[in-house]
Amino acid sequence: MLSDAWEELQSITIGEIMMRYLYLIIFCLLLISCEKEEVKGGDKYVAGETAKTSKKGFFVLNEGNMGSNTASIDRYTYETRKYEKDIFPKMNPDIHFALGDVGNDIGVYGNKLWVVVNCSHLVEVMNLEGRHIKQIGVVNGRSLAFDGGFAYVSSYAVPVGNSEEGRYGYIYKVDTSAIAIVDSCKVGYQPEQMCIVGRKMYVANSGGYRAPNYDNRVMVIDLETFRVTKNIEVAINLNQIARWNEKIFVTSRGDYRGVPSAVYEIDSETDKVLGKLDDIRCTGMTLLGDSLWIYGAEFSYLTNRTEVSYSIYNIR
Repeated sequence: MLSDAWEELQSITIGEIMMRYLYLIIFCLLLISCEKEEVKGGDKYVAGETAKTSKKGFFVLNEGNMGSNTASIDRYTYETRKYEKDIFPKMNPDIHFALGDVGNDIGVYGNKLWVVVNCSHLVEVMNLEGRHIKQIGVVNGRSLAFDGGFAYVSSYAVPVGNSEEGRYGYIYKVDTSAIAIVDSCKVGYQPEQMCIVGRKMYVANSGGYRAPNYDNRVMVIDLETFRVTKNIEVAINLNQIARWNEKIFVTSRGDYRGVPSAVYEIDSETDKVLGKLDDIRCTGMTLLGDSLWIYGAEFSYLTNRTEVSYSIYNIR
């Protein structure tokens, strides 16, 4: 049994990949993603970033199969070398339901564990033992970001398979103490990941439900007013986004036909697109120190093939 002081945790998300031989490399890349830059003035993990205290372990979020209510959380403890599978029902025997349908993102902030379960339209909030505290209703939630005592959740705003492809998505602002939504901001079509630089939030919009008319914008939100102040046109079908100092990196998944995936760089001081990182294909990326670790598993409807590649890009 882990104590309530088990606060120095890390969070990881593992997606389902069709090819079995990709599992190991993806798992390793996601473990590496836990080693992010130090949080100044802090002594706890904040949104998965490493602080000055020693690490205790990590969580793994397993998506499960859509429609099967099989999302689950695993936990590994360094001291005991113990890997525990599917901890949610074990920690919550009085709750007569599983974690939910499709785990989409996970994060540790302060002394709470946050999990977005998108097809169940909820955010599950737990303590660091995995015990249920509260649920927040968010329609088709996607990703998490944390800053200044708030959690931010991106939402498609329509259920999977809904015919309202033209509906804009939202970012919801959640007070992490009250665990309650306190504000919302309308953004682009089918927003995915977010990152925060100073008092600005950058949101990658995919427009995936509108294919082939994908969205191509990174939207900038002023965190003081919580309203969009700028649209940055980058590339179609945006997905992941991460910051390194004043630089922002965002992935485009392309159109799975003639437009390939890519990674683009944005200057957060000018909000200008600086260009594309060579010809690197990207399905997923994570930051480690001065490097971007990238894997590509790019499927094409034109060839019915998946091209696989791995890259390490020196940001400096």
